[in-house]
Amino acid sequence: MSCSAQTADLTSNSTKSNRKRKVAEIIAPIKQLYFHGPYIRQNWPFRDSLINYITKNPSNAKAWQKLIQPCKYFFAKNSIFVIDKLECENGSIVPLEKLIAVLPKIKSIFFYEDSDETSITSNTVKKLLELPHFSTIDTFELFNTTEKFDIETFFKYSKKNKHTRFIINFGNSISETYKKRIEEIVDEIIESEKHDYIPANIYY
Repeated sequence: MSCSAQTADLTSNSTKSNRKRKVAEIIAPIKQLYFHGPYIRQNWPFRDSLINYITKNPSNAKAWQKLIQPCKYFFAKNSIFVIDKLECENGSIVPLEKLIAVLPKIKSIFFYEDSDETSITSNTVKKLLELPHFSTIDTFELFNTTEKFDIETFFKYSKKNKHTRFIINFGNSISETYKKRIEEIVDEIIESEKHDYIPANIYY
């Protein structure tokens, strides 16, 4: 493994009476890690076809993380990062659709909305539906969302949805007018005897 680093020398002077000697501290923050080699070709007790299948088709994040920790061969061949938590670099709010746009292979979404710093706008649903991979998501769960969520566009799409399991939970801040519209949508779903789509679960 190789890394690029920038070194800064920090020198501190003691102000005590005995005046300790100057101490130079070398700080080497890592700017970027390169995990693409070199690596030693392993003598696997299995066929290369099996190793290639394991490398290209990790079963889940936990198993993949355990696999790449003792042997960087796998990561060099398939550079998938296992991320437990993402936090902001400068405090700006990132729209939900932009997060999902850069995750083309995502299969499950659980998103809890902060009503004070919302990541959902009136255009979010429309932008999500424009993503080619949105229709391939298995589960989409949205909690504590506000009435900025475009319920009309979503409901129109949901009546054609035959793959994704939607759970939409609205927070307490929605207006009475918005609640009434949700009730009408829920009633329409319930009153339909048969569905040729996967009905969304909507709560408020």
